[in-house]
Amino acid sequence: MKKILLLLIAIISLLTISCAYAADSIKVQLNGEYLDFTDAQGNKVEPQLINNRTMVPLRKIFESLECEVDWNQETKTVLATKDDKEIKLTIDNVNAYLKIGSGDSRIIELDSAPVIIENRTLVPVRFIAESLEKSVDWDQENKTVIIIDYDKVLEIFKEKAPALKYIFDFKLNETKSYEFKSTINGTIKYSDSDDKKNNEELIIEGTINGVVNGQDVSLDIKNEITGKDGNILNALKDKNYDNINYKFVSKNGEYYIGTVNKKNKVEWKILENNDIKNQLDVANTINENDLVDYESLLNKIRENTEKVDINTYSNLLAAFEQIGKLITNDNIKLIENKGKTTFSLNFDIDKMILNLASNSNVNMDSQLDMKANLKMIKSKGVLSNEDASIELTFNAPNSKEKMVILLNIKADISKVNSEIKIEEPKI
Repeated sequence: MKKILLLLIAIISLLTISCAYAADSIKVQLNGEYLDFTDAQGNKVEPQLINNRTMVPLRKIFESLECEVDWNQETKTVLATKDDKEIKLTIDNVNAYLKIGSGDSRIIELDSAPVIIENRTLVPVRFIAESLEKSVDWDQENKTVIIIDYDKVLEIFKEKAPALKYIFDFKLNETKSYEFKSTINGTIKYSDSDDKKNNEELIIEGTINGVVNGQDVSLDIKNEITGKDGNILNALKDKNYDNINYKFVSKNGEYYIGTVNKKNKVEWKILENNDIKNQLDVANTINENDLVDYESLLNKIRENTEKVDINTYSNLLAAFEQIGKLITNDNIKLIENKGKTTFSLNFDIDKMILNLASNSNVNMDSQLDMKANLKMIKSKGVLSNEDASIELTFNAPNSKEKMVILLNIKADISKVNSEIKIEEPKI
């Protein structure tokens, strides 16, 4: 259940939007906005490459980064200050002075010294931004310097998705290993208002037992669907979905599927490259330590960003917006009472899909209704059980046929944070 929750956040967090910008000359983008280097008199000196370093007009870059700027005409020196930081640069001098607080001051040798071009002082943008603890990247395709202030990004994340705090407060990362035994029960109900002879009601019963040790997992899954023969049950039998008995092991980044033959022996095979393996790989890049706080989750998003470009900042904001819409105070709760902490998450999945695919022309709202609920309980700080339920209702376009699938899973958890060993299957 936790892996599903983590994967959901990660997938949403990596959603992107597209935009384009014509980039003939060098541009500088700060927190998604392009800086205009036109001064008060209407004069403009564009950023330019000097000694393979991007140089920009000093006053605009410093003021955009919220620094106070003092210029000494006699010594040709600029002093920029922000909070407890000081940066001192001198024209045609490769030695820059950087001071942080009262104890850390040093001389840094620049690759390219500040220069005066067309009566404007140009300074190295990367040194300036990084000295002020901003992230700096280069978008080669669009010839753009990308500066991102992740402190501000973090504040926006908290503002856009405040309900995530409940997940952090539940402290999923405290549970490193455990055993669990879970029961599955549910029903599949099909109704045909034109011909009630086609109506079916099937019973779902089964178990999922296993152990978890960090990223390694071992599962034993058994499930049976029974009921009166009909179109649905026969279709499930054709695919061998009516009686499931298999095992799954994730060990050291490899995935193994085991089927139980008629002699009750397990036949193992390794899961090769396919869509399922790719999704499992994504899930395994995430662990509970990534849900400690907003900053840890943001850092994980940054790690999974393949490249930083002119779209990165807007992509982050779009992802935060989606997370905030999907995980709200209405569908997430955290209740503490007498040493027991209950965390619950309720999703209206079809509306989530419509929200994520707002341009879809499919009228899912009238045909499909999916709801999911997840509940975890800690007793005196130790995870003790997980419950989940899924309800799916499908209405045929003619409104004469309807199928409702209801599935409940209840897991009892034991041996939390005990020494658990998962063996790799022999193939």
